[in-house]
Amino acid sequence: MRVTARSIMAMVWPALMLIPLFIHCGRRLPSVSGPTAEPSPVTQSNLKQWNAPKVPAGLFWISQCCQDNPPYTIPGGWPLITLERLQEFSAIGANATIIRPTTWNEGWDAVTRSVSDAQSLGIWIEVDVLDVWSLRTGGGWPWVNDTCETIQSAPKEYHRRWVFDLVKATGSFSNVLYQIGNEGGVASCATSEDWEVGIRDAIHEAETSYGYQRHLVGTNSEQPQIEVRMDYGIYHQETAIGPGSKPRIINEYRRITPKQYKEELEVSRKIGTGFILWRGEMTDSEWEEAKGYLKAARDK
Repeated sequence: MRVTARSIMAMVWPALMLIPLFIHCGRRLPSVSGPTAEPSPVTQSNLKQWNAPKVPAGLFWISQCCQDNPPYTIPGGWPLITLERLQEFSAIGANATIIRPTTWNEGWDAVTRSVSDAQSLGIWIEVDVLDVWSLRTGGGWPWVNDTCETIQSAPKEYHRRWVFDLVKATGSFSNVLYQIGNEGGVASCATSEDWEVGIRDAIHEAETSYGYQRHLVGTNSEQPQIEVRMDYGIYHQETAIGPGSKPRIINEYRRITPKQYKEELEVSRKIGTGFILWRGEMTDSEWEEAKGYLKAARDK
């Protein structure tokens, strides 16, 4: 048999994967210097384990956020989700929503509870790892000395510790998707490839360290060179997003009417992408109308 570098790697790689990765409980986290191997590409065959068509694009997304000012005053709906709100979502057929723990100050137990309650109802949770909106606006980013320059390079050790803590609180659940950072594509504080890949790698290293399954990781950078290195792409706009090399979803927008939501949801379902019901500035009556459209689409 001809021995090549590729055949040698095929033999030794399974053994290398067993080398323990040390976490931050009295031990140093894995080094952030140097690249890590690219995760296996996501295909329709290995997406079957996620029990949904074209995950995450095939899900019926909903979020209660954010008609109030400040946006985090909606009872029970944002940025973590209460059981009551999840039951409301489940009743209309919604099966995916979002939490953004970066701006929350109730501790990791509250995050775990939200994810656990969602799983009990068959609802997927997209967990926002580090919300760039909060960095840009001063709305809760955990480190006061960080600036938009921080996300122009690879994550530091303290960022990685946050990621490990977040994965520890959420990664044991099978209904979790990870979004690297909300609004990472906003020009005034745009994220970098080094940052996004570094956070992605930290997520997967934490999963390995804790013995968790691998979860899908998405980017809201809206940068093609970053999207191709992730499992799915996340966009913010009022119209359905066209398909790309990876599954794509719209998970936030400003102001649309319920009928516009209905139309964009229909388009997105036809072309195989995702479109969230984002409350935004909808009135109570508009919100109820839009929820009715989601339910009708799910019942088809």
